[in-house]
Amino acid sequence: MAQNDDVAPGAIAEIQAAGLRPGEDILVVGARPIGDGRQLATSGNSPACAAAILTGRIFYDVSHDWVAQASERLLNWPSLTVTVRNVEGHIDRYVGNDGVDPFDWRKIPKVLHPSDRDPQAGVGRPAGWEYPADCLAARDGGEWERVRADYADHHRIKLEGPSPDKAA
Repeated sequence: MAQNDDVAPGAIAEIQAAGLRPGEDILVVGARPIGDGRQLATSGNSPACAAAILTGRIFYDVSHDWVAQASERLLNWPSLTVTVRNVEGHIDRYVGNDGVDPFDWRKIPKVLHPSDRDPQAGVGRPAGWEYPADCLAARDGGEWERVRADYADHHRIKLEGPSPDKAA
């Protein structure tokens, strides 16, 4: 098992040294060798995504007295499954981005952009997960739908796609 994409080439080398074929005899996950068939997939759990959201929310919004509603405390970010279908865009945005930020960091904080913000990430509820009581009360009181509509209106830049800072 390669813990990250930097370790995966070593795993591939060992597989080849054993006379086996990466991607055929043993499946390997990681971003860079997906396109040539040596790796099957990787988890696109971008540290930049977590940094962007936490920086916008904690270091800016919270430090400027913003308080999350119960429904907003449920928000999270997804981990993309990177395959041959989307590896090129993933590498371009998150791995080999030549210094282009993968997110428009300035658009994330609600305090800075109350009407035109864009969190640039989002994720659904895990199977079997139960809502906390305060979130159920928020749902029953209409807050849930107001927050859902607000965030749906502001998620403009997709997590899977080009960086918002990349020149067209």
